[in-house]
Amino acid sequence: DIIIDYQDIIVTDHNKYSIEEIQELATGILLTGGIQEPLVVGRVDDGAGNGYRLISGHRRLRAIGILVGEGNEEYKKVPCRYKDMTETQFRMELLCGNTFNRKMSDYDLMIQAQEWKDVLTQARKEKLIILDEGKRIRDYVAGILGESTGKIGQLNAINANATQEVKEKLQTGEMGITSAYAASQLDPESQKKVVSRIESGEDVRSEEINASNRQKKQRAGRKNWIQMTNKTRKKSNHQVRRNRYGK
Repeated sequence: DIIIDYQDIIVTDHNKYSIEEIQELATGILLTGGIQEPLVVGRVDDGAGNGYRLISGHRRLRAIGILVGEGNEEYKKVPCRYKDMTETQFRMELLCGNTFNRKMSDYDLMIQAQEWKDVLTQARKEKLIILDEGKRIRDYVAGILGESTGKIGQLNAINANATQEVKEKLQTGEMGITSAYAASQLDPESQKKVVSRIESGEDVRSEEINASNRQKKQRAGRKNWIQMTNKTRKKSNHQVRRNRYGK
């Protein structure tokens, strides 16, 4: 174990999850005279001398920052446990802490699914893990998060295709995974309209979004069919004229 100044502990941008009730935690730390469990940090060998990166204890570190900001300088030095590790090992450790030690919202689950997909893909390249025969990265992500592969596919689609406005509605709980996934299948302008309806107080359900999307696809398919038919007719008429006039 080591003691580190709280300002020297690096919080990476890999930690994108919701952090709540920090003020209450700060009060609890003040009443008990300090944090009860050391923070967990990783000393990453990346050649850049980036110091200690936080793996576990994001809420506690944020609470310590509040206390120091209020003049409680005695909390600046924080007890920590550390491990030496690679960048990929650090990300896996960070994800394990976030996955198994906290309650996740739908938005958090979306972030987790993408993070696990990215880190497992990299770990596979570095031969840190070997997939079982017939297994995909998605299967492992589903197993880690305790979700179906279908749901993981929906979360990946939301993260890849939904507009920022739709993701924000998922984050605030105004849209669930099913509705956000349905919206992510729409073009950006249609997604914007769905968000506007939600903001106006409408209860927009996934079934309605899916029905609208099917209608648009049907109209697009009908338009493509008409265009193909017209091209075929023009080609056929041209061939008839060539046969008739020998040209």
